[in-house]
Amino acid sequence: MRIQWGRIVFLIVICLFMTGCWDAAEIDELAIVTASGLDLAKTQNDPSGMTAYLQIAIPSALGTTSGGTPSSTTGTTGTFSVSQGTGNDVVEALQAAMSKVSRKIILSHRRVMVLGEDFAKNGVGNIIDEIVRNPGSRMRTILLITYHNPASTIMKLPYPLERIPQEAVVGFVRESSKMEFTVKDFVEESEHGDPFTFGIEPMGFPEPSEDNGFVLQHIAVFQNEKLTGWLDGDDVDGFLWLRGIITSRYSSNQVPGHPGFVDTRMLTSRTIRKVTWAGGKPQVTIRAEANENIVENDTDLNLRKGSDIQLVEAAASKQIEDNMKSALTKLQQEYQADPIGLMDEIYRSNPRWWHSIQNHWREEYTKVPVQVQVEVHIRRSGLITPNV
Repeated sequence: MRIQWGRIVFLIVICLFMTGCWDAAEIDELAIVTASGLDLAKTQNDPSGMTAYLQIAIPSALGTTSGGTPSSTTGTTGTFSVSQGTGNDVVEALQAAMSKVSRKIILSHRRVMVLGEDFAKNGVGNIIDEIVRNPGSRMRTILLITYHNPASTIMKLPYPLERIPQEAVVGFVRESSKMEFTVKDFVEESEHGDPFTFGIEPMGFPEPSEDNGFVLQHIAVFQNEKLTGWLDGDDVDGFLWLRGIITSRYSSNQVPGHPGFVDTRMLTSRTIRKVTWAGGKPQVTIRAEANENIVENDTDLNLRKGSDIQLVEAAASKQIEDNMKSALTKLQQEYQADPIGLMDEIYRSNPRWWHSIQNHWREEYTKVPVQVQVEVHIRRSGLITPNV
């Protein structure tokens, strides 16, 4: 019994010398990366080398003043610093950038990865591989491609409403689409078709101002892992409808024979895709449905009348249908890329047929007939039905 108590006392004494954590790190010893970027860069050993950028938050600039009021650093470059390094591959470039920072680099809080357009055209497989393999990285990181700019341009831009500019990216994506556009999404899309993501550019491009920040207005279209083209303007809207990931939006609809516009706000939407077969060949029907409210009417339409409401619904439906068809034509005929996921729909409908044409799917893809149907319902026309 005495020996047993002696062992217990010995273990308690030993525990007193083992307090703390072997891998503890103080916050003032860490460099928290909020965003990173990659550009192509010629190096001595490899003409296809790359430059990595690490956007690191400056904690002292993100707190409050001594009086407890927020610091006045919102929308300035004083809240972050950018470290860069060049190497022959992703890891070497990142290591070169890390070597210029006096603190331990933490990547787990990185919200955004920005790739230069030239880098994306050369292929993004290497950076995707690094993120997936690196336990310090997160698959929830948002992946963006710069539109006609190097990644360095975006990495150094502040955003007027946010202390950390990449928080604005999260807001842009959330307000624009039901998809998060993360690395995880990119990898999953690669398995079912061709991946895609948002393009990011300085506000006011091609003559940007550092005070304006940046915007997400284009869709980057890939073939496998290489950037092949862009969707812009109404084609972006059409593509989001084709994918069924569009969120609340406003649109101006012109009703034939009635000068002016009727503006609507989308409440809910859904997109249904169906594959049918005729003569041993697939045919795809994409049906989009939306419920909308009227928010402004500067036409002579009387929105008390059911017939006039139907005219607005027809005009809104046609606008969405035209946008969807325009985006589809560009994807099928110009880029021969399948970010819509038709490959996956056809495969699930008839795996045997898809395997028979797998080696020349791109050629077959351009020939697949796609019928677009749109139905918009106006739920509310407002308290004042005629034009004021």
